[in-house]
Amino acid sequence: MSLFELSNTIWEDLGSPQAISTTSIQNWLIYNIGKLNTATYNCYSAIGTTGISPEMGSEEESIYTEIYKTNYYGRKILEVLTAGGGSILWTSMTEGDSNIKRVSPAEAAKVFKDLKRDSEAQLRIQINDYIKGKSGAQSSNYFTIQNNPNQIGNPQYYGPAR
Repeated sequence: MSLFELSNTIWEDLGSPQAISTTSIQNWLIYNIGKLNTATYNCYSAIGTTGISPEMGSEEESIYTEIYKTNYYGRKILEVLTAGGGSILWTSMTEGDSNIKRVSPAEAAKVFKDLKRDSEAQLRIQINDYIKGKSGAQSSNYFTIQNNPNQIGNPQYYGPAR
């Protein structure tokens, strides 16, 4: 998947916010490739503004998407709190069939804080699963592992053939 496609996917996952563009997401992905490298113990690099080398798999793309979302929600928290302009004196106004509800910046920031916390938890799960998957052959069959006659620690293992 190209950087443009990944940034477009992220933008759509976030609900197509008008405040950001796919180009700004793409630029963020280019300049923050080190965060993906640190999380996955890999060595990706941006190729201009179009791609990443070596090509990422679906797991890496998912992790990078979650890294972006975590950063995005953190920025939204600051944006809401700094642009809030103080306390709101009213929370609900009704006139006829219309109902307008406005919440304080602190309440809005709590929503983004919860989204960021969920994104961070999902990111931790994805990274742990990724690292476990890359750590070598594993078996879910305990019996197979314990009864391998060529395994050190098995009473029947006498070492390499002499």
